[in-house]
Amino acid sequence: MLRTRTPPNRAPNQAVPDLPLAISSFGAALEGDSLYVYGGHIGTQHVHSFENLSQLFLRYPLESAAGSSLPGWLALPPGPPLQGTALVEHDGAIYRVGGMRANNPRREPGELHSVKSAARFLPNENRWQRLMALPSGRSSHDLAVVNDLLVVAGGWELRGSSSDPLWERTVFALDLTTLDDDSIGEWSVLTETPTGVRANTAVGLDGKLWVLGGLDDNGDPTRRVDIYDPATDTWASGPDLPAAGSLNGFGADAVTVNGVLLVSQADGRIYSIRSGDESWNHAGDLHERRFFHRLVSDGESLLAIAGANRTGHLSSVERHALSDLQIEDRQIADESWTSAGAPSASHGTEWAALITDGLLVISGSERPANFAVRRGARGELDQEDVLWHSESTGHFASPVLAGDCIYWANAAGVAQCIDPENGRSHWQQRLSQPAWVTPIAAGDRIFFFGEKGATDVLSAGPGGGEVLARSRVEVDEYLTGVVPAGDAFLLRTGKLLHAVRGEPAPGE
Repeated sequence: MLRTRTPPNRAPNQAVPDLPLAISSFGAALEGDSLYVYGGHIGTQHVHSFENLSQLFLRYPLESAAGSSLPGWLALPPGPPLQGTALVEHDGAIYRVGGMRANNPRREPGELHSVKSAARFLPNENRWQRLMALPSGRSSHDLAVVNDLLVVAGGWELRGSSSDPLWERTVFALDLTTLDDDSIGEWSVLTETPTGVRANTAVGLDGKLWVLGGLDDNGDPTRRVDIYDPATDTWASGPDLPAAGSLNGFGADAVTVNGVLLVSQADGRIYSIRSGDESWNHAGDLHERRFFHRLVSDGESLLAIAGANRTGHLSSVERHALSDLQIEDRQIADESWTSAGAPSASHGTEWAALITDGLLVISGSERPANFAVRRGARGELDQEDVLWHSESTGHFASPVLAGDCIYWANAAGVAQCIDPENGRSHWQQRLSQPAWVTPIAAGDRIFFFGEKGATDVLSAGPGGGEVLARSRVEVDEYLTGVVPAGDAFLLRTGKLLHAVRGEPAPGE
């Protein structure tokens, strides 16, 4: 799990209001405590005209002093109306390069052109500064910063109805260290991508350029991941994006935070990877599926912004605490432990406890908050009192000991069986939903109850974890309590109590 800490005197992970309009295929970036959103497509999907381009450049302050109100979305000095553009932040400035403009009015044949323009927005001065234009028009691409180079990767050049689009493999770069108030910079050819892609995403990670997903130059969705190393001028293949249905990789977006790359595709799942990993980790799920959206992170939370799905364009912004995502942390900070050897709690951590004959097991929502203490220990704990630490995480529900396993589920909806002797995980299993309720063990089965009424029945024991059955009850609010009562389960949601009985087996 990523170690994150709430800035002092601020309200943690405040919800972000919807954008003033639903958009897809736009640019977004985070600078300081503010979220910036530029342009995008509006109105009916796949209908292109000047009227279908957002003319807004917006800012939203993500944080405020605890207890104070936020002003909402603020309009900033606009630039040209564009879709298929991208933003990226570097050293306090917001960079915009390329995009698509529609010259035709509504209900007339499309005249779509990729633009060459480039600019940067200076938040402290509330103004745009023009940069050198690209050598050719580019849209449906992405931007990344790699070793102080502003990099344009993927995309195509739309040249109006009289010419076919040109798929672009050329990767352009602009040295950001050369910019000042008098310099507009200069673009150079950095390399060429192994294949032409558009509607892709690109990020810089550990000094390398990652180009992920999109449509290939045959017009087919692709899961390929290509990694360019400027130091050796070579490309390598990364692990393919996880399968995501018919839209594999198309309109995905990615962001890096604390050395971890996070990507979100049209199936709504969030995956993570680090440099050198051979596979992707399923870190969590968005509340709403979306593509042609944007991801940004402030180091404590992941924001998924607008985009589209099969219902149309979206205006919503989801904010997920990084501590709720299943991201393996290989660099847990020393400061997360007290001098006595027990974990310290950051603000917002949920705690639960389990008492056994010889142990007090503490379950927390952040790594490495889970640990076991010898019963009878008093005063300041030392290393001998803390018997083990676990890399797993918990949530609101208390852990349960049954047989040779301690069971708990985390905020991302992953159930685990932990060895009570040493804290090691015997198995993990993804549940239908995150669970707020303490699981119930019954014989060779363990019942996990999801926050929205889903129930997962897993086989118990160190060799278990198999899904034996799944069901769902329609509930009005979050499920906060379950207790067995005779041949029924009583479920508490809000002010209601539900009684659920299973169907009798044949012959009973």
